[in-house]
Amino acid sequence: DFAKADDLVKDVLSSMQNSRDVLKTMTKITESGVKTGEFLDALEVLFYDMMVYFSSERVCETLPNASFFSNLKGFNRASAVYALDRIKEAKVKDYFNGNDIMMTERLLLQILEGKYKWKR
Repeated sequence: DFAKADDLVKDVLSSMQNSRDVLKTMTKITESGVKTGEFLDALEVLFYDMMVYFSSERVCETLPNASFFSNLKGFNRASAVYALDRIKEAKVKDYFNGNDIMMTERLLLQILEGKYKWKR
């Protein structure tokens, strides 16, 4: 269910502040019952919306997640683009039956890396 995956992604992004939170976050993801592909799809949609939100002032009010993005600290357009590239790589690994937990853990660390690399 995409709504459940979307809620999980929002929870993950708002609660994960540094690399120490990744293990706790992974536990939350695995216990949620959301499939890896659904999680990656929801993550991709959210980061695409985030990229649009930070790219245009006129469009931001019309986005359904605008209030979520305005309260999310540390992300900007560059970190959203970086995350989208890492998500695409993770989807390829998922398609070829990579280890879901290891791949998701690495993806979360890469998202944090992009967040701090292009801190606003």
